[in-house]
Amino acid sequence: VWDSSGKPLRIAGSHVDVTEQKRLMRDMYQMAYFDQLTHMPNRTLFYDHLKKIMASHERRGQQFGLITMDLDDFRRINDTRGHPIGDQILKEVAGRIELQLEKNEFAARSGGDEFYILKSKLVSADEMKELADRLLAIFEQPFKVEEYEFFINASAGIAVFPEHGNDRDTLLQHADVALSEAKLAGKNKYWFFDQTIRERVASWMDQEKDLR
Repeated sequence: VWDSSGKPLRIAGSHVDVTEQKRLMRDMYQMAYFDQLTHMPNRTLFYDHLKKIMASHERRGQQFGLITMDLDDFRRINDTRGHPIGDQILKEVAGRIELQLEKNEFAARSGGDEFYILKSKLVSADEMKELADRLLAIFEQPFKVEEYEFFINASAGIAVFPEHGNDRDTLLQHADVALSEAKLAGKNKYWFFDQTIRERVASWMDQEKDLR
């Protein structure tokens, strides 16, 4: 409201406290995109990140690497010591993984005892070997939970974009195939995907179908 000279006599307005609304939005984002146990990015956020990296690297003609890693015989710990102990170990594993991450590396918990690790701006396969060595090295020290001490190993499968797949599902599938090969080779190691592995797995599946 102004007077005859144009000076304001009264200003009317209202305000709303959005603190609680922002907190709820933040909590919803956390629940949607982060693992509730380890607080790592979850599968949904990983897929979003992977989609962006694929688009940018395809446009620029660049490579990036994907590692799928899971713990060897982890179910035995859950069965013998209980899921609360297993959950504590998973939290410790997640923490150790994140401490190993360098620039242009991204890690997420896929679910269960499986983790995804991406390395962007890849120049050579040797960089993926170095990353895999770093990741497996975190299991050299035992995991201490309550009065227990656990010696755990992990296996990893490696796939490289676009050589081993130029879409999400193919790349993930080939990393999983390489992971299975690492376990078949004795566990506690990593394995690169190659076409001969896929052909061998397909042959096994055909043989199993024929036998059935």
